[in-house]
Amino acid sequence: MFFSLDITGIIIVGIVFLIALSCHEAAHAYVAFKLGDPTPKLEGRLTLNPAAHLDLMGTIAILVIQFGWGKPVRINPSFFRDKRRDMMLVALAGPGANFLLGFLAAGLVSLISSFGASSVLAESLLFQFLQTLLWINIFLGVFNLIPLPPLDGGSVLLGILPKRLVPPVRDFLLVHGQVTFFVLLAVNLFFNIPIITGPVLYIAEKIILFFRLVFAF
Repeated sequence: MFFSLDITGIIIVGIVFLIALSCHEAAHAYVAFKLGDPTPKLEGRLTLNPAAHLDLMGTIAILVIQFGWGKPVRINPSFFRDKRRDMMLVALAGPGANFLLGFLAAGLVSLISSFGASSVLAESLLFQFLQTLLWINIFLGVFNLIPLPPLDGGSVLLGILPKRLVPPVRDFLLVHGQVTFFVLLAVNLFFNIPIITGPVLYIAEKIILFFRLVFAF
């Protein structure tokens, strides 16, 4: 992954996380609002201003371990016409925003790369920023599609399953979903077993490889 461990790299990672998380949460808010729920607008979440989306602990985690989370967007599904479909669309909006940012970053990386790998521009902070923007957004997009709460993938899974399978899966996710996710995450972090990051990085690398083929960089 394209991260530098020097102070400049840490600052770039922090800035990119703020951008990625703000766009992610704002996308959730915007789609929920467009589907009829006024809650995100009433709570001031229809904005790209990071201050509206920051979670205290998530922000501290960004600074300490270069990974964090934003404040979840509160929604009221009772405003939705089709709750299962609309919950899925709201859930998809966040990762979708990250994939879009990653796609745009890949295009700009390709543009800079066209000036030559040895050019001053290709070695600039801008290039490092765009590389980091590409990696973090694709990683977050894939990570958030893991089908376990509190991630978006749980709602996406319930939206695409056959209706007869929704009740038992929903019950499992409600009772065991978060515990399962945090146990897997703890195993990943504390025992250095990439049970989560391994598959996520593998898929993220394949997506970025596809972008490289599309933009030829």
